Amino acid sequence: MKSLILFSREKLQSRTKEIIAQRNELALQNKDISDSITYAKRIQNSILSDHSILSDNLADNFIYLQPKDVVSGDFYWFDKRGEKLYLACADATGHGVPGVFMSIIGSSLIKEIASTPNVTTPDIFLDKLDYRVDELLGQTGKEGDGRDGMDISFLEIDLENQMLRCSSALRPVYIIRNNNLIEIKPNRYPVGGGFPYENKKCTLNDFQLQAGDILYQFSDGYADQFGGSKSKKMRIKPFKKLLLEIHTDPLMLQKEKLFDFFNAWKGELEQVDDILIIGVKI
Repeated sequence: MKSLILFSREKLQSRTKEIIAQRNELALQNKDISDSITYAKRIQNSILSDHSILSDNLADNFIYLQPKDVVSGDFYWFDKRGEKLYLACADATGHGVPGVFMSIIGSSLIKEIASTPNVTTPDIFLDKLDYRVDELLGQTGKEGDGRDGMDISFLEIDLENQMLRCSSALRPVYIIRNNNLIEIKPNRYPVGGGFPYENKKCTLNDFQLQAGDILYQFSDGYADQFGGSKSKKMRIKPFKKLLLEIHTDPLMLQKEKLFDFFNAWKGELEQVDDILIIGVKI
């Protein structure tokens, strides 16, 4: 009987050592994954445009970027050429690690296309971006090909003449003027995604701006969040209402109110997608 107890004790100790070893191995693997994702975030942050490009030209502005995970599929890009300011707000396929890969690809292609002399307007820019995304990822629209791409709004603001030129893929642009929200509607297809290129042509929208106009670009993550008393999706109507309620505040205060409203709405529920909202005042 005594030998049986000793055998059982030794077996228990052996099993305990195995469990501890497995736990330590899992902890090490989790640390490696966490370190890799943190490093990916540093890389992503390094390729995002310098905020000063925006602030030096439109001082009243905000960028609200809240990834679902550590890294984000949402990204932004800014540039200034002469008196023209360029703003891109993009939502790449996926979030987390797959999303950050697509955001890095998208950001790199935008920089490449921006240096091309014959790309002169936002619609031409997005048409070129659409072609390059599919070309780079080998997406032809055939069965089995990938469907990766991005929703994106691309703005050109002529600061001297206060003229806006805009093209968008699945993402509207809002302008609030005199307490009214004006919506510039997007084309109904994404950039990339393997859709037949000959069937896609981005629309160019021209809009005369006025001093005091506020422009908003955004991904779909904010309005798609589940929450509230019934744990339902927020949707776009409450988002528009919120922007109208806060638009007279300084834009950095608007960012705080957007953040507070979102987290109150979400409550204890999980964030479902990355969030990016850009606001600028003319």
